[in-house]
Amino acid sequence: MVVLLKLGLPLSLIFMGAIGLIRARPYDDAELRGFLNPPEACPAPCFMGIRPDVTRTDEVLAALESHAWVERAFLVDTDIPGQTRIDWRWSRQQQNPLAARLPGYINLRHGVVQNVSVSTMIPLGDVWLTRGQPDTYLLSVYQYEYSGPMLIGYFNFYRTQKLWVSGETRCSRLAAVLHSPVNINMGDFPFQIESRSTAFSDARFFGDIIRMERQFCR
Repeated sequence: MVVLLKLGLPLSLIFMGAIGLIRARPYDDAELRGFLNPPEACPAPCFMGIRPDVTRTDEVLAALESHAWVERAFLVDTDIPGQTRIDWRWSRQQQNPLAARLPGYINLRHGVVQNVSVSTMIPLGDVWLTRGQPDTYLLSVYQYEYSGPMLIGYFNFYRTQKLWVSGETRCSRLAAVLHSPVNINMGDFPFQIESRSTAFSDARFFGDIIRMERQFCR
């Protein structure tokens, strides 16, 4: 780790400075807390009254279609027996605290919710401020096209809450990883990913990013 930090000293200083600024700055997270910390009547994990392993198809559709943030919800057929998906589109007339940029979706198995996925513009650093540090994390390097930019993707797992956030940043923007927008997911963890995750610490997370930056991004 010491070697990595020496090799990536400028980037490590940027990361440590960013962490300090995020923790020191005043932050009004009422709206985000309202989303990530559901009311007592809907124990976590809970999204807009929808709970993995509990809520059924008709209840999901009713909850979404009656919500001011949602313009439309609809069932989508899948090719997997026993599995369906519900997609929805956000209302353009109603501002929501997620700064949602893409439609969300919910996976169901035999008519019961398995997981919820919401694409947002919420920065990773704001999630850390609101929920604290994750229990484990996983990083990966990939590109969508052969000649496309290299990306570093991340998963942060909050195990007891059945919550995980994921996102990505270009190699050229690694210093801004804490400002990268996240996908917020609730319910069953993707086992093949979560089972390979590592216990979280600031030094380990950013040390791994520095290592990947030196190995893949230059």
